[in-house]
Amino acid sequence: MDTKNYTFKNILPKATGLGVFLALGALFVSCEDEMFDDPTGEMKMFTPLSLSVSNLENSSEISWDAALFTSEVDETYTAQVSEDSLFENSEDIILTKETDSTGVVFYSDEVSVRQKYFVRVKTNAETDDLASNWSTSTSFRIVGTQFLQKVYDPNVNATTAVIKWNVTEGVTTIQVQEYTQEEDEDAVLIGDPISYDISSTEAAEGSKTITDLKPDTRYNVDLYSGNTSVGYGSFKTKTITEFTIMVSEGEDLVTIVNSAEDGAVIGLNPGNYEATENFLLDGKSITLQGTTNNPSDTKISFKEFQLNDTGAGITLKNLELDGATIGANYLINLTSTGGEPADFANVSIENCEVYGVGTSAFRANRGPTGGYTMESFSINYSIFHDFSISNYAFLHLEELIFENVSLKNSTFYEISDLFMRYRANFSDPAPAQTPNITIDNCTINSIGYAQSYTLIDANTVDVNLTVQNSIIANIPRVDGELGSTDLYRLNGQNSSIIMSYNNLYNLTTGGDDAQPITFPEVATNAINNNFEIELDWDNQTTNFTLPSGSALQTASSSGGPIGDPRWWY
Repeated sequence: MDTKNYTFKNILPKATGLGVFLALGALFVSCEDEMFDDPTGEMKMFTPLSLSVSNLENSSEISWDAALFTSEVDETYTAQVSEDSLFENSEDIILTKETDSTGVVFYSDEVSVRQKYFVRVKTNAETDDLASNWSTSTSFRIVGTQFLQKVYDPNVNATTAVIKWNVTEGVTTIQVQEYTQEEDEDAVLIGDPISYDISSTEAAEGSKTITDLKPDTRYNVDLYSGNTSVGYGSFKTKTITEFTIMVSEGEDLVTIVNSAEDGAVIGLNPGNYEATENFLLDGKSITLQGTTNNPSDTKISFKEFQLNDTGAGITLKNLELDGATIGANYLINLTSTGGEPADFANVSIENCEVYGVGTSAFRANRGPTGGYTMESFSINYSIFHDFSISNYAFLHLEELIFENVSLKNSTFYEISDLFMRYRANFSDPAPAQTPNITIDNCTINSIGYAQSYTLIDANTVDVNLTVQNSIIANIPRVDGELGSTDLYRLNGQNSSIIMSYNNLYNLTTGGDDAQPITFPEVATNAINNNFEIELDWDNQTTNFTLPSGSALQTASSSGGPIGDPRWWY
C-alpha cells in the first residue's frame, strides 16, 4: 500500500458537488473553532482511538481504531515506544515504526522481554504541524518464552543458587540482576546484570550452579539463547547462618545437643550420625542443621527428639532423619516434668527427609488437656514416608493449644493411619483463638488404614482448616478399610474449611465394598475448584512427578502446578 501521508488537501478533492458541501459541513460541526483560526493547528479529529494490547511470548501486538474521516484515505500512522509514559524527552524514545494499517507489532529482538514499555500513536500528515495529536499512551510487555523452571527454594543458599530449565537447544548464558520491590509496585532493578556462561554439559543437564551472589538479596534471573531471553524467574538468597557449634561425623551428637545452650545453632558437616539415646531438649530451643542443602549428605539415625518443659523447641533443617535403624517411635515427643502444663517454643522442619518412624511424627498428648501450648508447628520443603500403621495420628495434636500448624511444599506417603488428630475437649484453659491448620502445595499419597476421618479428626474442637493447591491420592493404604466415608470430622460450632484447587484421586473406604470418600458440611464451608484427574500412581508410588502437559500443571489458584514443587518438572 502507498504510504503517502494525507491532509485536508488530499482528502477534499475526492468529493464533488453535494459531497464537498456535506464534507465541509461535517468538518465544521466536528471541529473546534480554534482549529480553523490557526490553519497549522493540530488535526484533533484524526487522533487514533481505543488502543488495545495483546502481549505474546515473543511479541506485543498494538491495535487501534482507524482515525475519523479516513475511510476513503490510504492513511499511515507512526507508533513510538518509550519507558516513560509521558514521552517528555525525545531522546528516551526507544523505537519508532510507521505503518499503513491500524496496528503494529513489536518483537523480542527489538525491545526487551518482560520490560514495561509505553506506546503512543498518531495519524501522519504531509507536514508534522498538520499531523494528528498523539493518542494517550498505553503500556505493553512482551511475555517471553519460558523454559526456566521455578527456582526451588532449598537450592538457594546465601551466596549460591542452582538454576534449572527444561533442556532445550541453544541456551548460552544465565543473567541475574538485583532488584527491590515494594508491595503493589513494579520491581526496580539495581546495578548491572551479572552473566554466567553455560557449558555444554550444563546445557545437556539443564542445570547450573551460579555463585558469588549477595546474601539476603532479591534477584531476577533470565535464561538466554544468544541475545534472546528464553526463560525468566526470581529468587531471594538466604542470610548467612552463624553456627555456634560445628559437629563432624564420629562425634557424640547426642551429648553435644543435650548439653548445648538455649538458642544454639548446631551445624552438621556431611556424614552419618547415630543417636541411640533420646535427644533431650530440657527447657531450651535449638537448631540442628546440615551445612549443605542436600539432606542425603547428612544422615541422623535417631531414637527420638524429646522436648521437655516450657521453652523447649527445635528447628531441623537439611537433614535425612532415619527412624528405622534405631527403632524410633516418635520424631518429636512433647513431655513435661510431672505432667505439668508447659509453654513450648516453636517446632520447624525444613528441607528434611524423615522415614521409618514407628508411631507418630509429633506427639503432644502427654500433658493435661489444654496444658501444653505452642504458637507454631511447621513442615516445609520436606518429605515424610514409610511410617508404621498405629493408633496414633501422623500429627497427634491432642491436648495442645496452638495457633498455627502449617504443612507446605512437602510430600507425605505411607504415613501412619490417621493424618491429624485434634479432638480433646478444651475448657480450662480454653484456646484464645480458633487454631489454623494449613496444607498448601503438598502431595499426599497412600494414607489411612482402619480409623475414620483420615485427613483430620477434630470432633467438636473449633479449627480453621485450609487445604489448597495439593494432591491427595490413593486412600487407604494397602489392605486398609476405613471406618467412615467422611474425609474429615470438623463439628466445632466455629470450625471452617477451605478446600480449593486440589486434585482428589482414588479416595475410597477400601475393602470389598469400597465406597467413595465424602466431604461433609462444616459450619463455614468453602469447597470448590477441585479436580478428579486420573493419575498413574498407586500405593507403592514414590515418584510423583507431574506428567508433561497434564492439566495439573496449570490447576493451582495462581494458574501454575499443584502439589509439592519438587515434582513439578
